[in-house]
Amino acid sequence: MRRSIIAVIASAILLLDMPALGASDEDRDNCNQTANHDLRIDGCTRVLNDGKEPPPHQAIAYNLRGGAWLIKRDLDRAIADFDQAIRLNPEYAAAYYSRGTARDQKGDSDGAIADFDRAIGLDGTLAEACNNRGSVRLFWKRDRDRAIADFD
Repeated sequence: MRRSIIAVIASAILLLDMPALGASDEDRDNCNQTANHDLRIDGCTRVLNDGKEPPPHQAIAYNLRGGAWLIKRDLDRAIADFDQAIRLNPEYAAAYYSRGTARDQKGDSDGAIADFDRAIGLDGTLAEACNNRGSVRLFWKRDRDRAIADFD
């Protein structure tokens, strides 16, 4: 029994002496870069798993990671990350825009339009959201008049 107590104490001392396994500055840099999507996913995942970022920063990391999943055409993972970003920051226009793009690619035209509407409502300067909503209306809904209004 004495050996097991000594082993537990020795393990605790070793654990306390180890550096923290949280996200590093390199992880944050990887999360923010755009050249290597796998590196972005890994970096953002470590930042999110670290749990030290405030909710607005977590929302950004989820949106960035979701963008990498979107580019890799893993639409379900992308949408799940955009959902998390929106849950953490319901006023985050870019996350609605991103989720709308993923929903469009998945064939969910109504969901895409709703997300683009919300993104535009939150940030009227998001020209990309107007453009993408117009594309959905034109190609999925065959609504030329509303599409032209969005493009204008």
